[in-house]
Amino acid sequence: MDDVVIGMLLISIMLLIVFAAILFFGKHQQIKANRFLGIFLFLVGFGMANFVSVKLQMVPVYFHFGYIIILMGPMVLYFYIRVYFRNAYTFKLKHLWHLSPFMIQFILWLIFVMSLPADKGEIYSIEDLSNGNLYVLQGDLFFIAVIFFYLYMSVREIKKYKIKAIEEYSYSNRHITKWLYIFIFSILIIPVIMTAVADAGVFSNAFMVMGIAAILLTTNVILIFLFRPEIYQGIGVLAPIRLKPLRDSSLSFSQDQKAQLFEELTSFIESEKTYLDSGLTLKKLSDTLKTNQNYLSRAINGISGKSFLEFINTYRIKYAKELLSSKSFSKYTIEGIAKASGFRSKSAFYNYFKKYNGMSPVAFVERHKMSANS
Repeated sequence: MDDVVIGMLLISIMLLIVFAAILFFGKHQQIKANRFLGIFLFLVGFGMANFVSVKLQMVPVYFHFGYIIILMGPMVLYFYIRVYFRNAYTFKLKHLWHLSPFMIQFILWLIFVMSLPADKGEIYSIEDLSNGNLYVLQGDLFFIAVIFFYLYMSVREIKKYKIKAIEEYSYSNRHITKWLYIFIFSILIIPVIMTAVADAGVFSNAFMVMGIAAILLTTNVILIFLFRPEIYQGIGVLAPIRLKPLRDSSLSFSQDQKAQLFEELTSFIESEKTYLDSGLTLKKLSDTLKTNQNYLSRAINGISGKSFLEFINTYRIKYAKELLSSKSFSKYTIEGIAKASGFRSKSAFYNYFKKYNGMSPVAFVERHKMSANS
C-alpha cells in the first residue's frame, strides 16, 4: 500500500510543478498574483518530495525540513490574496517580518539536527526522529498556528476588498470572493487535519494517512484550477482596486461642492445612460467628469447616502422596470433584461431587483399584467 501512495505522491509532485510552471511562464504570467500562487504550489511540491525522500531513506537526516519550507506556504498564499485584487506588489522592508516563523523553525531545526547522535551516521527512520520528540511536536503546533494566523489575514483581506468594491465597482464579484474563500480554506485546512491526525496517532500507518491527505490536497488544487479559472485569472488585471480608504479628511470639499458635482454626475448618467455599462467603475466616471475618485465618492455618499454600487444599481433597476413594463417585454428573457439593464448576471439582477422592490422580476411582471387588465 505504501508503494501505491508513493507513486501517487510522485504524480502529485509533478502536477504541482507543472501548474507552478504554467503560472510563471504561461499566458497568465503577467498577472502578478500568479507568481505567488506558483511559488505556493512549488513549496507544496517540495514538501511532498521531502516527505517521499524521508520514507525512502534517501535523505533521512533532513526529516522535518520539508515542514519548515512549507511553513512559508500560508504566508505566500496570503500575499497571493493581497496582490490578486490589485495586480501590483511593491516589496517593503516591513514585509520581512513575515519570514520570522520560517527563521525561528530553521534555527530550531539546526539545533535539533546538531544534537542527533553520530553513531548512526545519517540513517534515521521517521520513527527514530518523531516518536515522543518534543521538537517535532512543537513544530507541528507551530505549523498549525501559522496556518490559522494567515487564514485569518487572508479572510480579512477578502472582507476588506468586499467593502471597498462597492465604492469603486458598479457590479458585484460575490462569486469570486466565494471561490477565494473555498480555495484558501480547502488548501489550508487539509494540512491542519493531516498534521493533527498524524500527531494524535489515530492510525498505525501515519505515512499512508499523510500521503492520502497530500494527494487530496493536490486533487483539490487541480479541480479548482480546472473549474474556477478566476482563481488564477485575477480580478486585479480587469479592474484593480485600491484597498486604502478613498476618503481623505484633509481634502477641502464643501457641501455645496458635493451638491454641484452630484448634479453634474446625475445629469451625465441620465443623458448618456452610462449605468448600462456593466463594467462601469468609479474611476471611469471620475476620469470622464475630470474629477478625482475621492471627490466623486464623497459626493455620491454625502448626497445620496448610497455607495457607488447601490447608486448605479438604482438606475439599472429603474431601467429594468421600464423594460419589464413595456409591450416588447415578450421579446426578452429575464437574463436578457438583466444584461440590457447593465447587470453582469441573472442572479445579481434577481437579488438587487428583489432588494429594491420587495418582489422578484417575475412577480413584478405578473402584478403589472393584473394592473393593466383591471
